[in-house]
Amino acid sequence: MKSTINTLAMQVMLLMGSVGVAHATGVDTATAKEKTATLSFAAPMVINNDLTAVDGLEAGDLSDGDPVATGSITAANAALFAIKWTATVVSVETGGLQAMAKGKSDPKHELELVLDTLNATGDSTHDSLGGGWYQVSGPASKQAAYAVKLMGDQTVEADDYTIGVTAAVYVP
Repeated sequence: MKSTINTLAMQVMLLMGSVGVAHATGVDTATAKEKTATLSFAAPMVINNDLTAVDGLEAGDLSDGDPVATGSITAANAALFAIKWTATVVSVETGGLQAMAKGKSDPKHELELVLDTLNATGDSTHDSLGGGWYQVSGPASKQAAYAVKLMGDQTVEADDYTIGVTAAVYVP
């Protein structure tokens, strides 16, 4: 029986060695080094984007640069902002500043527009997910303003024209 126990003990020791279990006589605490890390979780950037039509818009002969809407972007922390037209308008220029809005009651009614980034850096960036061109504002701030203006002299037909502007934080 004693030889069976010894054989069993030997088999267990061989098995422990084969699965990487080591038997240590002690830890040399003189070689131990401690290290800590601080895990900092930042609050996500939240921005607001307001777009408002100019009061009292009237159909007829209008001039290049006439404002039709104003917009503002605000954030709790300073940031660079990027803006672009939404899918409600058709961009007519690479770089995204110029667009055309169609009339709601008659799609033949067209309104040529330009997105005026009032404090733009002149930079534009393409959305890597295929979402189009953004115009970048600068320098970094807690707020930025933009305007939607007529592009060129044009005769505007009485109709409702839906426009939209997307705002995002730009991370260079």
